[in-house]
Amino acid sequence: MALAKWWKLNPAHNSTWYRIKAAPKLMRYIIEKGSITIDGISLTVVDTDETSFRVSIIPHTIAETNLGTKNRQPCELGKRYCR
Repeated sequence: MALAKWWKLNPAHNSTWYRIKAAPKLMRYIIEKGSITIDGISLTVVDTDETSFRVSIIPHTIAETNLGTKNRQPCELGKRYCR
């Protein structure tokens, strides 16, 4: 597990877009359309840059998990990758 930080949040019509900062050494393992687990909740990565990635979370997921209370707090990342 690794730590990351919620960085930006942009509400949209039917979801909320979150940009999450992670250490550059972790970002090499995080890819667009890949899967990432945040605090035990599996999400799809929408896009990435050198220091962060973005996910879109629907209202049902926010309401039924603890993600709605995590804005701008550290979060645990779990990821699977192949070299």
